[in-house]
Amino acid sequence: MNRQELIERIYDGCEFPHCALNVYSNVYYGLVDAMSMPNDEFRFFFHSLPSPMYDQYKLDENECVTLTTEILEKSRIDILAMIADKVEYYAILEYDDGYDSE
Repeated sequence: MNRQELIERIYDGCEFPHCALNVYSNVYYGLVDAMSMPNDEFRFFFHSLPSPMYDQYKLDENECVTLTTEILEKSRIDILAMIADKVEYYAILEYDDGYDSE
């Protein structure tokens, strides 16, 4: 797949693709998983990327769009493919099939 197809897969996998924070959060945690690092270690090495959980007060819509674009445009294709896989996996985990577990 090329970069544009992977980016489209990422946006298609997001639950709220119109919400910049939701897209950034999915891409951020997809990148954390793709880099195979614990979240705290990732935050130490990639301190320029604010965490959607811990640094949410720093993130407005424009900042989320800028950071998401930066990640998507600067990541290697193999990392981008792993991010797309993770975002699709997150979407499957969040899917409510309507059945109660009880």
